[in-house]
Amino acid sequence: MDRNDRTLAKQILLAVGYTDQFEFPLRRAEIKERLLALLPDVSVSTTHFHQVLKKMQTSGLLNQRDSFFSIPSVQSSAKELSHTRTARTKFAKKKRRESRELIAFLGKIPWISGVLITGSVAMNNATQDDDVDFLIITKPHSLWLVRPVVVAYAWYKKKRRSWKREEKNSWCFNFWLEETQLGLPKNKRSIYTAYELFQAEWVLAEPNVFRQYYTTNLWAKSILPKLYQRARHAQPNIMKSKQLLKSQIATVLFWKYPAAWLNAVLYAVQLVYMLPHRTSERVGQSFAFFHPRDTHTQVFENWKSSLKRLVY
Repeated sequence: MDRNDRTLAKQILLAVGYTDQFEFPLRRAEIKERLLALLPDVSVSTTHFHQVLKKMQTSGLLNQRDSFFSIPSVQSSAKELSHTRTARTKFAKKKRRESRELIAFLGKIPWISGVLITGSVAMNNATQDDDVDFLIITKPHSLWLVRPVVVAYAWYKKKRRSWKREEKNSWCFNFWLEETQLGLPKNKRSIYTAYELFQAEWVLAEPNVFRQYYTTNLWAKSILPKLYQRARHAQPNIMKSKQLLKSQIATVLFWKYPAAWLNAVLYAVQLVYMLPHRTSERVGQSFAFFHPRDTHTQVFENWKSSLKRLVY
């Protein structure tokens, strides 16, 4: 391989190695849109890309089964990884169908301006017992007003996840943001968070919030430019209609001050309720992250472990 080939091969290995930890082999197009822009810029033609993929297969750096590429593993063969991805895609689609009623309910709440599915279901990589993880975006001064309504609905549908986290196949409302908090702060910006931003799947949105989500996180385009373009220019069919928006905006404006007062009260009440259960969760008046594990560090360590298999 010449210098350009080696640079592209490194980018390909970083992309395939990242998803290897999730037992998620990639198609050609998926690899190409996940090429990191951290290495020297190289113009990648389709022909050049396919040639380098072929060379990497010949040299044993990549395996291919069906349309999926993976790095060699002693734990799972390329055939097993292909079967795993196909099976998990079916589970993810089933979980999406089971969430339609919830999404329809959320769309009726005037203070909700966006809903995204995150985690394994968004990636089409869900096991049978996985939860469906959600990011819910609300109007300013309404997060803690909306949250108990959503949790109560999940409880009514027997899909609520408790603090003990023993329930399987439940709805997990991990992330909450008000519209003013969509931009990720500098100390939280990384390859991991760029992936999480663009892999999340919109299932409900107001047009202005959909645009704001990407414009306030433009920094991530410099890390995953092709994935940013795909996500930013997607045309989701889940936008709230103009008629519904008009009605809901009127409701939000009419109840603006009582809702803000009630939101402040409910914030205090929910903080007290959470005290006995708190671990590493981060909550504030305009955000809530119920994710006690240090996923960021774990993902990077697993990524390094996957790539080390090519060296040792």
